[in-house]
Amino acid sequence: MLDITHAVNSLKNISQVHVISVNNEVKELLFIKEKLSQPRNIHCVNILKDNTQQVFIFSKEQEAVSSVELADNISNYLYEPNASILKAGAYKSIASAFNVKKLHPNSHLYTSDNYTDNFPGRIFSVKDVVSPTKKNIKAFFRDISQANVTVRNYPVSVAEIRKQTKLREGGNDYIFATTLSDEKKVLILCTKV
Repeated sequence: MLDITHAVNSLKNISQVHVISVNNEVKELLFIKEKLSQPRNIHCVNILKDNTQQVFIFSKEQEAVSSVELADNISNYLYEPNASILKAGAYKSIASAFNVKKLHPNSHLYTSDNYTDNFPGRIFSVKDVVSPTKKNIKAFFRDISQANVTVRNYPVSVAEIRKQTKLREGGNDYIFATTLSDEKKVLILCTKV
């Protein structure tokens, strides 16, 4: 898909960018041209199945000056921004706006002790965290037969994790395979809130 920064630099007089996703899949990039000297805003919109919308607006200038705190550990809740936010690159702005900590600079997953119900993305309740050794995987997944698996900043593919864990796709459990700020690899077991 088109790179937003490259497109804005190629086109002149862009005042707004709209990243539109439907059910967490980016569908459209819209560029609005006007002769304005104000900073350009990026509108991230995710239209859900029930026709409600998750909206987050930020600017590249805001993203550049925002700071993000890296998590020392995984807290009670795990947050995954929707696809439009990830496409737009609002990695620090989203953390600052919703007071969540990032697991790793490149994972784009966030955590907090407190539940933030208006977070624009998916929210999970963390059940457990495991180091992915063969022994741990065998014990940890003994009572789980299926789960939804997502890989973020992790050296192993979803297919390889399924092979190691013998998990089928689906169910109410979610597993995020990711890297923490100390470069430790983990599997996070959670349920969708």
